[in-house]
Amino acid sequence: MVGPDEIVANARDRGVPVDLLSDLGPIRTVVEASEAAGRSLGEVGNTVLVTIQGRPVLVVVPGDRALDGEAVGATYGADALEISLATQAEARELTGYDLGLIPPVGHEADCDLLVDRHLLDHERVLFPAGTDDTLLELDPRQLAALDDAEVGEWSRAKDEG
Repeated sequence: MVGPDEIVANARDRGVPVDLLSDLGPIRTVVEASEAAGRSLGEVGNTVLVTIQGRPVLVVVPGDRALDGEAVGATYGADALEISLATQAEARELTGYDLGLIPPVGHEADCDLLVDRHLLDHERVLFPAGTDDTLLELDPRQLAALDDAEVGEWSRAKDEG
């Protein structure tokens, strides 16, 4: 597992300038991150680890929206039985981080990266930084510009089925 300072350095090495917000207290959810930083839920990114046909994929969506598994699966030509949310054990094994603490960039995990287009509505977005008291702040357009990132509609309104 790479610590928050290394995550920042690795992200910057990849061309994604990030700031580290630390000593925020225990943060395990997007709601807690929103409250701790005084930001809207849309300005807090949720990094969701899924497996599709056995391949790990990180999908980053705004905290005020829900992951659209069908849209993500369709990108890979996968049906519902070929996509699943990672378990805690899978998250630790694949990324080194607990669920809810996986950063979208700066880690050493070999995963595809899907960036929800709704994040691009904000100039700065907060993301997990690997520990429960730190957050990354970055421009989501720079995250989307990474060579291994794909931008698309990976979320739905939380009130949609």
